[in-house]
Amino acid sequence: MSTAYDSIRPDTPSGTQLAALSDALVKLHKNTCGRGPTNARCFCSGNAVVCLLFDGLTRSELTVLSHGDAEAVAAHRRSLYRVMEEPARALVENELGRRVTAMTMAVDPAGELETAVFVLDAPPEY
Repeated sequence: MSTAYDSIRPDTPSGTQLAALSDALVKLHKNTCGRGPTNARCFCSGNAVVCLLFDGLTRSELTVLSHGDAEAVAAHRRSLYRVMEEPARALVENELGRRVTAMTMAVDPAGELETAVFVLDAPPEY
């Protein structure tokens, strides 16, 4: 059970770690998709890390979206997320020094927003 102190524990990731994680996820997207998000932010609360990746759709995805087929873009991204899952887990684990126990990645094509949520194992007791 989490407590109000989870977000201020001494093992909470630093702003520098979260910024490095944002940069690494942008690079992973660029290497996988051919283009990376133009803006990314990661936040941590307790055992959850939430990453918001803005403006990362490719030209071809934007073309499909402009013709009204958001589901085709979402399906394409789901395929890419399966490819990115293991590398993304490894990035989080390496940067934060904690094991990822669960993760999800999703896209909102109309908002040109991708999200990645990572659930971390319990930190060492302090």
